[in-house]
Amino acid sequence: MRSNSDFTQLKEFADGDNDFIKDIFNTFLKDAESNWAIIENSFAENKLQDLKGIAHKLKSSFRFLGNQKLGEMAYDIEKMALDIENKSTIENIIKEMKVEFDYFILDIKDELQVL
Repeated sequence: MRSNSDFTQLKEFADGDNDFIKDIFNTFLKDAESNWAIIENSFAENKLQDLKGIAHKLKSSFRFLGNQKLGEMAYDIEKMALDIENKSTIENIIKEMKVEFDYFILDIKDELQVL
């Protein structure tokens, strides 16, 4: 694993149903690029309510899929998003999050190969 991913909980939830896991992963991957664009665009355009909304949406997805670090970063963004004073902190979180996000995508693709 390149990211802080642990798919154990998802696999336990799926109770051996690899098709379920594949569907969950493929749905996430299908939306991943557009969701990341919303994060970047919302931040760049100071649409902090939109940023808060996408962070909230992704927080639970990251956690359910097994990446607690991304879930925590999304939670931090969600908490800070409506205070413009936090903009530089949010920017730093987004930069760190992008690296983890890209590795997470690769880990999901790798996991799909072995399912």
